[in-house]
Amino acid sequence: MRKSAVERQFILIGEALNQMLIHFPQEKEHYPYAPRIIAFRNRLTHAYRTLSDDIIWGIIKKSLPIFCKKVNQLCDHYEENR
Repeated sequence: MRKSAVERQFILIGEALNQMLIHFPQEKEHYPYAPRIIAFRNRLTHAYRTLSDDIIWGIIKKSLPIFCKKVNQLCDHYEENR
């Protein structure tokens, strides 16, 4: 159940990022790894059998903290400029 919940959250992150870049294409410069994140979302959604737990755990450990920091910085920036 936990694995499914984590995968679902990754799907939501990828879709939210995809939609944000559609509506705010100028933000692409802040997310150079956006295509990889969106591709990962697509793979989780459509080809989940090709992903091992080790791949997902590696993303959680290495990439997710960096992504979260970037999102928080962007949110802070928009809050300051509101």
